[in-house]
Amino acid sequence: MVDDEPAYEQLKHFFAATIPGATKKLELYADKTPIFDVYGVEMDIGLALSARIDLPSGGYLIIDQTEALTSFDINTGKYVGQANAHETIFKTNLEAVSKIVAQLRIRNIGGIIVIDLSTWRSSRTASACTTPCKKN
Repeated sequence: MVDDEPAYEQLKHFFAATIPGATKKLELYADKTPIFDVYGVEMDIGLALSARIDLPSGGYLIIDQTEALTSFDINTGKYVGQANAHETIFKTNLEAVSKIVAQLRIRNIGGIIVIDLSTWRSSRTASACTTPCKKN
């Protein structure tokens, strides 16, 4: 989707010459409301690049990027869980790890990465939290 007619025409010709099937997917956005406002792009970019990422359970993740390394600090926040503290920590860590994997891609982060998971007591928890990192 493109909101500029000259750019749309250029892309249409480019796609026709290089990727013929792609021209069917190209759309010209002609509405008066800015395209970024309609799809919330600016807000999504702001959220993706903020230092704090809220987790679904109420916990949060703090991201600190420096020249030497990137650190991720996981906090349970106000989330107290329904069963016990161990389950709260387990759930928060699992949510955070999936967000961390996504943030590594979104921000194109490499180099030294430090992840400060909340304390766990069992190897089951450690395994569950490290598996998503190994897969991705």
